[in-house]
Amino acid sequence: MIREVKSDIISVMKDVLAAIKEDDPAKVKELSNHTIHNASIYGDKDSLSIAILIYAVSKIMERGAGNISGITVKISKLILDLQKDNLKGFSYNLKHILRSIAKHDVRLGLYIEEVINQANIKKGSKLFEHGFSIGKASEMLGITQWELLNYIGKTKLPEEMIGPMNARQRLKLARSIFGV
Repeated sequence: MIREVKSDIISVMKDVLAAIKEDDPAKVKELSNHTIHNASIYGDKDSLSIAILIYAVSKIMERGAGNISGITVKISKLILDLQKDNLKGFSYNLKHILRSIAKHDVRLGLYIEEVINQANIKKGSKLFEHGFSIGKASEMLGITQWELLNYIGKTKLPEEMIGPMNARQRLKLARSIFGV
């Protein structure tokens, strides 16, 4: 596991524990998205599994069902495993937690699908950033152009790619694109 990814996972899981303590499922879900970033950038499978775990925890919190205190103990153990460089223990415990959630929540498969779809969308935005067209990036990753455009529209990526523009410059660019 890349050192930056490991320290980022530790940091995110600590933030997840704090968000659970504050009973803030929206913050937990947001942290899942952060971890998806690592999964899409580095292709790190553990980051993807952590993103799925965190997303599942946010869903459990939203529904008010499940043993969150038991999950926090297990997340604390994952943090210790990473801090001690016990990667085998980390992987084993992570799989055990996901299996445990799957036994109690049949929707885990949906959560996995959702997280993987989000990871693909983020990866698509990186392809776009590196010069691929929206159509080609979405085709390569099996996502719709609408999903990719929706995500990119929420980021500052287009502004970063073409530089800051005022409203007049944006209008001029839009008119030039559509030949108006």
